[in-house]
Amino acid sequence: MELGGKKLYAVQVGSDLHIFDDSNAKAIRKKIEAALRRGHTAIHTSEGGWTEWIEADPIVDPTKAGSAAYQWDASGNRVQCRRTHCVCRDGVVDRTVLGTSYRDPTNL
Repeated sequence: MELGGKKLYAVQVGSDLHIFDDSNAKAIRKKIEAALRRGHTAIHTSEGGWTEWIEADPIVDPTKAGSAAYQWDASGNRVQCRRTHCVCRDGVVDRTVLGTSYRDPTNL
């Protein structure tokens, strides 16, 4: 999509639609990254249409049963999760592990 000779990009994050060009792409990308960290999905409606999100998958020890299979934080309230950045283009999902973090097991 172009306007006034500038290529425009559109990304929907939650209920917000961001339309931007190359001059403010860095600022918009920071907003998108913050939204992804909060658990939102970003739908890129330009550039061929692609979607990105971050998954938090609990790290489980298959040799143990029940809650002992999870790695808990010192307080015993949160489980360790693997954070994975997922990008879906043309039905193919590429995954990149970002690291780990502790999450409330009721919000996974």
